[in-house]
Amino acid sequence: MSQEENYILVLGSKPESKLPDVKVNKIYSANGAAERALEYKKKYPNIKHTALIGSKEFTENKNVKSRVINSCPDKLYCRSGRIVIPNELYNCELEFLSGKEQFNFQSKFYKFRGLDILMGEILFYETDLYKIIKHTYSCMTYRGFWGVATGFYSFLLALHENPEAKILVSGIGLVEGGHFYTSKDSYGYVSERSKKLINEGKLSLYNKYRNTSRCRVERYLISRLKKNYKKRIISLDDEMVKYGKVMKWEGQVF
Repeated sequence: MSQEENYILVLGSKPESKLPDVKVNKIYSANGAAERALEYKKKYPNIKHTALIGSKEFTENKNVKSRVINSCPDKLYCRSGRIVIPNELYNCELEFLSGKEQFNFQSKFYKFRGLDILMGEILFYETDLYKIIKHTYSCMTYRGFWGVATGFYSFLLALHENPEAKILVSGIGLVEGGHFYTSKDSYGYVSERSKKLINEGKLSLYNKYRNTSRCRVERYLISRLKKNYKKRIISLDDEMVKYGKVMKWEGQVF
C-alpha cells in the first residue's frame, strides 16, 4: 500500500483551517464541516465520505443540516439517538448510537476507559463547586456523560475503522471559538430545550462560546488517549498540536 493510500482525513469546523494537498482513502466530517468535504473532493473526487452528526444539532440547526445534506455523504453516523432522515439522504448508509453506546465506544480509547470520561466531565466541564455539582447531577439524571464533541469523536471513529492508517485532522483545534460558517463572535447553536429553560429563567449562557466547557474536557481526554492511537494522529492546526501533543502535518495544503 502506498503512502497516499494510508491517509484518512477528518474535518472539523474551526475557521481558517487548511486542507491537506494529498489524496486520502476516506473522509470523516463533523456536523457542518461536511461542507469542507465537498471542497476537498473538487480536487480529489470519488472518495467515500462519512458525515457524523449530533441528533439535535442536525434536527434543529439549519446551518448544519443543509451542509450535511448538500455534501451527499455515503454514510450518516448519528451518535446521539435516532432521527428522521430527510428524503435527500435516504440512499445513505445509516448508523445510530444511543448515549450509552457512544460512551462505551469512547471508553476503549482512554487509559482508564470510562473513568477518564467521568473525570473529564466532573473535573473540567465547570470551574466552580456549585456548577460542578449541578453539571454532575444533570449528567447522572438525563444528559449522560458526553465526553467529547462530534469533531473529536470523528477522529476516534476514524482511528477505529482504519487501524493501519494515519489520521489527518483539520479544523479541530481543542480551543473555544466559532465555526467557519458562523460569525466570528457567534455563540452558536442553542437547543430548543435550552431556549425554553432560558426563557423560563432556569438557564443562563455565561460563556462567550458554547464550546468553552467542552474544550476543557477534550484537552483532558486527549491527554488520556492511549499512545498507540495518539501516534497515528497528524494535525493541520497548531492549536491541536500544542494542546493534543500530536504530530504536525508538514505536507502541502490548499
